[in-house]
Amino acid sequence: MLFERVESEGLAHYSYIVGDGNEAVVIDPRRDCEIYPKMASKEGMRITSVFETHRNEDYVVGSVELSSRTGAEIWHADGQLDYRYGEAIEDGMTMRIGRFKLEAISTPGHTPGSMSYLLRDAGGDPWVVFTGDALFAGDLGRVDLLGMDRVEEMARQLYDSVFEKLLPLGDEVIACPAHGAGSVCAASIADRKWTTLGIERKRNPKLQVKGVEEFVSLMAVELERPPYFREMERLNLAGAPLLCTVLDPAPLSPKEFAARAEEDVVLDTRMELAFGAAHIQDTSPEGWWDGTWQEERADP
Repeated sequence: MLFERVESEGLAHYSYIVGDGNEAVVIDPRRDCEIYPKMASKEGMRITSVFETHRNEDYVVGSVELSSRTGAEIWHADGQLDYRYGEAIEDGMTMRIGRFKLEAISTPGHTPGSMSYLLRDAGGDPWVVFTGDALFAGDLGRVDLLGMDRVEEMARQLYDSVFEKLLPLGDEVIACPAHGAGSVCAASIADRKWTTLGIERKRNPKLQVKGVEEFVSLMAVELERPPYFREMERLNLAGAPLLCTVLDPAPLSPKEFAARAEEDVVLDTRMELAFGAAHIQDTSPEGWWDGTWQEERADP
């Protein structure tokens, strides 16, 4: 069996590859996706399906890129939106992965059509649930993305998703969210690399409420919405251009660079030690781990 989490540092994004027999699936892949076919090939497997938990707004999802390389079919959540690729997953749909079964569970709240995916073991018992941005370690997904006028509606949906659908799966079930600590998709995700529904039931502050009204009051918070979210949302509906079609930036002569630097922001993407040793005047020391925040400096 193959079960691996792939972490994209700087975005605090988690994706997962699960396989058994000669087939594997990927959940919420990143765009630089060559790692997944390598993992599958090493185990003698091929990637047959890609599953998205929701329409992402904080990074470019790699479903189209991965499908172009492997021929995998794409199943996306948020079927109410006008996707230009893949097929909409529906609540209750299942697929076999060797001896195991993956089951789609509708868990709206973070977005109207969010899905979680329950992996059942060979005996049919709940084993792992991929919660997307519904449930994190120590937090829950933000509910303000559609605007504050819909926060109460989305919070009530999330309450039902978590308390009526996810937690009843059992305390022993492993919870695999789409993000870790540092993500902008929640207020304060805990720095726990792995968690279970039981751990979250006991330790997650958002789950220590006495009812839905207290929950709505707790979740009705407007969080920062970086400007680049709009472009990510557009790309994740249309499907991002394949990386092989994206041209590298044109090189600039020293004279051209100096002229552009007078008006544009210059980011030095080297490591901090290299930047500290020597750098161009007025450049910003942005390390590779800080890619999330680089997008905030200007509208894409």
